[in-house]
Amino acid sequence: MRNLFLFSIFTIIYGSLFPFQFEYIDWATEGREVLFSTSLIDAKFSDLISNILLFAPFGYAGSFLISRNNKKNSFYYYLYIYGFILALTVQALQVYIPSRVPALYDAV
Repeated sequence: MRNLFLFSIFTIIYGSLFPFQFEYIDWATEGREVLFSTSLIDAKFSDLISNILLFAPFGYAGSFLISRNNKKNSFYYYLYIYGFILALTVQALQVYIPSRVPALYDAV
């Protein structure tokens, strides 16, 4: 199950940052504007479903690993926080890929 967890992290990063053609964008002037220019109202249903399906193995495998090791319920909060940080980091990096459209609602 650990392999599924690690593979899901790899898949999220690879699938979200492909084709890895980064270009410089000034974060202070243009980057923040691009990231915060979309709202949840702009979200397409298919985009929301694809994000849920992309992160489902991460949550499933992470939950299984926590329950298998008899960890406290507080570790579920850590899993949620790490998933949110991963999603937020991927969205921030998508600002630098011209073919991608970063959306803050994807992190939510």
